[in-house]
Amino acid sequence: MNALVRDEHAASTSAVCATRTPAEGLAALLDVLPVGAFVLDPDMHVRTMNPIAARLVGWSPEAAREAHCHDVMRCVLCDDECVVRRTNATGRSHLGGSVAVRPRGGGTLPARLDAVPLGDGSFAVTLRPEGDLEPESSACVRGHGCGQEERVRAALRRGAGSVTVAARLLGVHRTTMWRWMAELGLSRRDFRPG
Repeated sequence: MNALVRDEHAASTSAVCATRTPAEGLAALLDVLPVGAFVLDPDMHVRTMNPIAARLVGWSPEAAREAHCHDVMRCVLCDDECVVRRTNATGRSHLGGSVAVRPRGGGTLPARLDAVPLGDGSFAVTLRPEGDLEPESSACVRGHGCGQEERVRAALRRGAGSVTVAARLLGVHRTTMWRWMAELGLSRRDFRPG
């Protein structure tokens, strides 16, 4: 494990451990997850969400707070097939439900949705995109003047060649980061120190 990743992990762990309440600890933990993550109350209203979730659904965490899950994610399967509703009804985890999220900015985002009961009646929900987070990203990476190549290079330099760290810095999934690197002809070895 390289030193930057180890330091980041230690800082993340310290942030979680240094908090005073379980809710603060959960919020700190959500912020370091590499996927979109929400906590919903028993009535399926958003308690909190991480920055990646905010980016995926197009809502700020403040605006989404107390909004109903359906209003924030606008999933196509919000009736009988809802993974969160099934978890609410059974009290058991449901993993990997395919959904189509309709972000606030328009379009459709195919994703996988996992829901896990937290024991106090609330639920942890993760949202993992299937494929690209940004449909226009491939064109940008191929050099159409959007500055994406320099952002990818800067994230890899800052992450000392760690694709996981670089993806987290850019707010994208590792798979997307690997694809961008392949399109740009980049290797993580080029960014490792010494």
